[in-house]
Order: sequence, then structure tokens, then C-alpha cells
Amino acid sequence: MDVKVLAFELKLGKGISISSFYNFCRNTAAEPIYDRFIYVDQKDEWLRGIVLTSKDIKAFTKLVRKPGKIILSPQAIDDGELAHFNFFLMNTKSLRGFFQYYHGSTSIHSFGETLKRKYRDYKHLLISKECEDKGFDKNDIPKSINMKYDGYLKFDVVLQRKTFQQFMKEFSRVKNITVQFKEYIPNQPLYRVLAEKAKTRRHSLTFKGYEHRAEILKDVIALGTSDVVEDLHGVGVTEDNYEKSFKLFNEPETLDRFDFNEVVLLTEFDSSNVPGSIDNAPVSKRLYNIAENDKWING
Repeated sequence: MDVKVLAFELKLGKGISISSFYNFCRNTAAEPIYDRFIYVDQKDEWLRGIVLTSKDIKAFTKLVRKPGKIILSPQAIDDGELAHFNFFLMNTKSLRGFFQYYHGSTSIHSFGETLKRKYRDYKHLLISKECEDKGFDKNDIPKSINMKYDGYLKFDVVLQRKTFQQFMKEFSRVKNITVQFKEYIPNQPLYRVLAEKAKTRRHSLTFKGYEHRAEILKDVIALGTSDVVEDLHGVGVTEDNYEKSFKLFNEPETLDRFDFNEVVLLTEFDSSNVPGSIDNAPVSKRLYNIAENDKWING
């Protein structure tokens, strides 16, 4: 099973610094969100941590291959429950970071949603405390306090840095495309379901001859950057007359890939020693190695 390292970027709202948010996460680590525990530690300019996801599974099955047969046997978890882990590393100045993922563990999108929930909880706590300190009713929060903490945590997954435009430069012309557009219908009643508010339109175009090939290629590249396009794929032709498929897609940037079996037996965690557990984790060391060679994380 592959382990991937993906990239993300944060942006905070008003009134909350990364250091204060870090302290809140550290102080509430024992309080799970969506069955996920987030333990954090700071070392120099690096905020690093682990996401532990508990699974209410008390047993698993082991498969053993022997000559001429396969044996499946149950294995009980007598003390504890099944769990998954994700390590992450973030630069506290740039708010850019790396996240480790494997199938079955918390996805990078779920990690982002968990951080957003933590941030919302912290924001509401700060607003309530300030109202209490200043004698305001919590049900009638002054605009000045709301504006002081305006905004929420924004979590972006970093997509592949090779842009659609760069990819399309491999072609001398475009042979055909299939494009699907999104059309939003405004001024609909709010009770209508979202599916009734949107349409999709799909068109297939085949281009003939070579007369306008430069213009067509340029227009297809521009089409790929439009926010009204839902899907775009087709066939292009390279300079040496080789046909190759292309597709407009948004996939996370993968910075490293390694085998799960290389790290799982060497991964231990003790919440009473978060810094030491992170320092000794092989995945954490790999994240630091990536950071040393990828200057993007420093901003």
C-alpha cells in the first residue's frame, strides 16, 4: 500500500494568530472531532503533528498463503481498537505544509475540515469570552467584536504545479475536444434543491486541417482556465505527429510516495510525550527531508 505526501496551505481570519490557534489545538487535543484526535508540537518555525483516527473495530482478519491453499484467521484486538495515523508538518510563517496519507486514513480534505471545525470552535470561544468580559449579551454580539474576529480558516489543497497551459505546450495542434460547461440559473427560490439550479452542457468538436491550428490551440488553453468549464478532454498532436490524450484535471501535488510496510512497524505514539513521538516517527523524518529540498514550503 502506497503512502503519499500531499501539500496544503492555510489562511487565517482576523484576530487569531497561528500561535494562539496552535495553543488551542494543543490544549484540546484530547477532545476528538469526527473521531479524530489532533496532537501538535512546535519546534523552531515548524508546527508538526499527528492525526489519529479511531475505528470501532476490535478484530481483523489475517490471510496466510500456503502451498495449495489460503488460510483466513481472525485476530482479536484485546486492548484498544484499530487506528490510522497521518503526520503533518507546517511552516508557521508561510502557513504551508505537508500531509501524509494512505488509503483508509484521514484524507487531506477531511484533515482540512477538522482544522476548520477547530478554528470555528476557537473563534466562538473567543467571541463569547470577550462578550462576557465586557458585559455584553452573547445572543446580541456587538458588530465591533464580530468584525474583530471576522473570517474563518481557509484550507487549500495544493494542486499539481504543472499547469494545463504548460501541459498543452507539448502539442503542435489539437485534433478534437469534448467540453462540458456549467450554467448557473440565478434567482431561484432557496428551497429548490441544488440539482434544479444547475445544468451541464457537453459539446464534442473535431477540428479539420491545419489552417487555424495555432489559434485553436491557444483557444483551447484559454478554455481550460475558464471557471465555467466543468470538464475538458481531447486528443492533441505533437510536433513529431504523435497523438496523445489530454485532460483538464485538478489533482493534489504528490511530493513523495513510499510503502506503508516500511514505516508502520516503526511508528509509535504516546500522547504524554508528543515531541519525542514525532521526532522518532519515520514519516516525520521524511517530511523534514522533503522540506529541506522543497523551498515552496518556506513561502
